[in-house]
Amino acid sequence: MQLDLKKSLFVSVAVLGFVAAVGGLGAQSASAKSRVKVTSNKALRTLPQSRNVTFTGDNALFTKAGTLRGAKKVASTATLSGLANSSLSTNNVRAYRVATTSRGSVYFKVVTFDKQYRGWIYGGKSIGEFAGGLDQFKTFDINTIDTLSQDQLNANYKLANPGTANDGKTVTYKQPLYTQYKIGRAITDSTPYADKIFKIDKVGNRTRENDRWVHIYDINNANSPAAGWILMSGLKMTVQNPIADNAIQINLVDPDNHSIVVKTFAYTRDGAQRGTFFGTFANNTWTISSEDQTNITAQIKNALAGTQYELNNLSPAQLADIGATKFGYSVNVVVNKINYNGGGSNNNSNGNGGGNKVLPTTDKFSTILPYAGQIGQSNETRHLLTPVKDGYPDTKIVYTLPKDAVYVDHPAKGQASPTNNTIKVSPSDIDTNPNIVHDWLEGLKNNFPDTNPYIQRTEAAKSIDAKLETQAKTQYRLKNQNFKGFVGTPGNKFTEKQLMSYIQGTALKSLVSPNYPGLSSDSTQPEYIGSLADWNKVEYQINTTDSGTIGTPVKAYYDIVYPDN
Repeated sequence: MQLDLKKSLFVSVAVLGFVAAVGGLGAQSASAKSRVKVTSNKALRTLPQSRNVTFTGDNALFTKAGTLRGAKKVASTATLSGLANSSLSTNNVRAYRVATTSRGSVYFKVVTFDKQYRGWIYGGKSIGEFAGGLDQFKTFDINTIDTLSQDQLNANYKLANPGTANDGKTVTYKQPLYTQYKIGRAITDSTPYADKIFKIDKVGNRTRENDRWVHIYDINNANSPAAGWILMSGLKMTVQNPIADNAIQINLVDPDNHSIVVKTFAYTRDGAQRGTFFGTFANNTWTISSEDQTNITAQIKNALAGTQYELNNLSPAQLADIGATKFGYSVNVVVNKINYNGGGSNNNSNGNGGGNKVLPTTDKFSTILPYAGQIGQSNETRHLLTPVKDGYPDTKIVYTLPKDAVYVDHPAKGQASPTNNTIKVSPSDIDTNPNIVHDWLEGLKNNFPDTNPYIQRTEAAKSIDAKLETQAKTQYRLKNQNFKGFVGTPGNKFTEKQLMSYIQGTALKSLVSPNYPGLSSDSTQPEYIGSLADWNKVEYQINTTDSGTIGTPVKAYYDIVYPDN
């Protein structure tokens, strides 16, 4: 009989999803039927900003659902009331998991933005709304731009205190400081942007501090990493003539250091208006006219004459970058260093007299090549990581719906359809429009006689989500790492242990992927399927290396590690 009881208990636990229970309940006895159990526990996958909450002070915070055996208090109702009335955005709160008990109570797992308090709190009787100990909370109020004076709108600005301080007025932020959980600075050092000229295009106030934040952009570089949010008090007005309204500024930059501008020139078009795009966007590609292409190429060659650089043809990517530039802004175009060989003729001469420069034939360093894979994966099957300079890549993933997909009778423009069954989307596209995938999936029929009537949309969202993650795991974010710092006498041998010792003492010991979006695929919340739910990343930790010879590249092998969210 005891054996039958255990089997019965095991089956009931499996059906209830008890393995995901909050905090676990430990071993159960025959009398445990009367105890409170967790019947559901899952991550919240709605839009992140919809999960910003505040405490009501009516319920305390616990290590697990408060009615579960062994639950310990993390914070009292008095403490939570104090956080709710705080004038600091560090005390904003994000809900990220929801659990339901056998008594029908709902508990949310929450964390304060400064991570000082984390735990479970009673949230009412419905997973679809915050109640009990929580209220939904708006952390930031975006205002209309006309709340600024005309002088403020027309003014040019510089950063008042360039530096590295994380104080809201020194560097710029992707979102105003502590208004969205785990979304931080756009740049960590504003010193290189001390002389850049900015304008304001958005304005708002943080709810708790009621301080004024503005979104700024570089008038000479539409793609500047420094574009972002900053306290109004972090700016000072200045005067500088911007790029002409009917021109784009083309900056020719060094291939190894894009902050080095070799030459720059303005390319104008009669009648063009500031803020309009230089090129044409069609079939997911930016193009420019053949006349513009010829004229710009000629101006580039003329600008580089007499330098140690050249660019004889514009690549498709460079043409797309130019096409996507707005009039009144600038664009960087990477040029090539002229390759001189051993005092011989310059095969890529641009008319500057041929080559007399002799490059060394053997490097005094070994370039370290990072390869990554899952823990335990063989080194031979790991993949090379490629660098990404920004927080997330612009590279698009491609997903095509299956041939048996069923569409709504009259798909709207932009929705999935038999003639629009493929989506090409990048993380930056999703950052710009968090609902871009959701809107496309609206073209799929959702009334199937199935336990999941939204199965087409959820499966597609999961597939797109997986492709975005896979792409991110082939890349690392380039910051201050030096992959050419392992130096020695050319031709000398080195061991795996020597290289590992070097890597462990540098920023190369761990790398991080670019941020990639997580898409909602929860069929119980169909209004969010395919929408941005959160931003994720993976870390790479050094595992082993090859041995080698100074002067030749060497492989270093990293394990993919998922950080604790």
